[in-house]
Amino acid sequence: MMCHPVDCPSVSCTHPVKPLGACCPDCNHGCKYNGYTVPEGQTITNVDDPCRECHCTGGSLFCAQLVCPELTCSDPVHKPGECCAFCNTCEGAEEGDSWQPDPCTHCKCKQGEKLCYSLGCSTPTCPNPAPPQGECCPVCHHCDYQGHHIMNGDSKLVAPCLTCSCSFGTVTCKSEECAPPVCIDPETIPGECCPMCKGQCSYDDRIIATGTTFQPSFNPCLNCSCQDTRVACIAVECGPPPCPGAIVLRGRCCPDHCPNEVPCVDNRGKSRLNGETWMQDGRECRKCTCDSGVITCIGETCDECPYGVPVPGSCCPDCSKCFVDGQLLDNKVWFNRGGDPCEQCQCLDGSLNCNPRITCPELTCLLKHRPDGECCPVCIGMS
Repeated sequence: MMCHPVDCPSVSCTHPVKPLGACCPDCNHGCKYNGYTVPEGQTITNVDDPCRECHCTGGSLFCAQLVCPELTCSDPVHKPGECCAFCNTCEGAEEGDSWQPDPCTHCKCKQGEKLCYSLGCSTPTCPNPAPPQGECCPVCHHCDYQGHHIMNGDSKLVAPCLTCSCSFGTVTCKSEECAPPVCIDPETIPGECCPMCKGQCSYDDRIIATGTTFQPSFNPCLNCSCQDTRVACIAVECGPPPCPGAIVLRGRCCPDHCPNEVPCVDNRGKSRLNGETWMQDGRECRKCTCDSGVITCIGETCDECPYGVPVPGSCCPDCSKCFVDGQLLDNKVWFNRGGDPCEQCQCLDGSLNCNPRITCPELTCLLKHRPDGECCPVCIGMS
């Protein structure tokens, strides 16, 4: 038997691989590099130069130099065996730090790069869900509505005329109803719902005339006054108590009641405590006081103007205008009372100055006609 070596054909690739059990290398089984076989299509880093990457294609290695990104930090880190340096801080955060810029976003610092992702939330079944404080996903408990956060069971004024309440993620709103103003030219104050007559104040759920002093229902220890739509309040100063052990009565501020003093009985048979004040029979213009068993009532004196304009919260009417048959009239204005052109009256300081009723002449014609706005009829055609 005679043996002779096999002559291998030349190959066209630069890094051919000899398959297992074969004699000759070929270009179809990867690339031979530093004694290792690089699989077809794989990219490796040059062992002598970490900034040089090589890609195996058809038995040949094609290499290219890496371009490192420009760094913005002042102290980049360079690890042995790696090509590019990197930053180990992210806008004040250290390498590996994690944080939440908001409840729905999680971030981490990795090699100088801030990597963030957002949480995904399921869709609640209620129309106005809100996230609990410090959490991301809304739930059907509290409510978010038009930029307002409303706690469950609470109500909130979301607009000057709109109050909304929250019940387990569902908002229900109610519009405020305004009473018709009693003046000709009311104005709407910014932040208020209902139009007001000039000079009046809207406070403590009531309309108060300018110049009026009052106590708010929620705090008897305040004296408040209305001046040109603005309310100013000062604290009530209590004097020395009238006796040892003096007590504070409901609705009063100071301890001015002595428990052993004689009470009063008003005209309706109701017991009144000593020092207590009330409006007789609910009338605003007659205030009564119990003093050691004796009731004293004082009525407020008003200018005589039977057609003056009623002022809410005040005993006396406004005599500078007239309020007749549902019509508001300026002072010294003439008008036909009741729409009857035969009766002309003038508004005069809250009272009426009326001319004698016009007496029309008797007409002998058969056809008569009263022109619009005229009191007496006129003849039509021949008599």
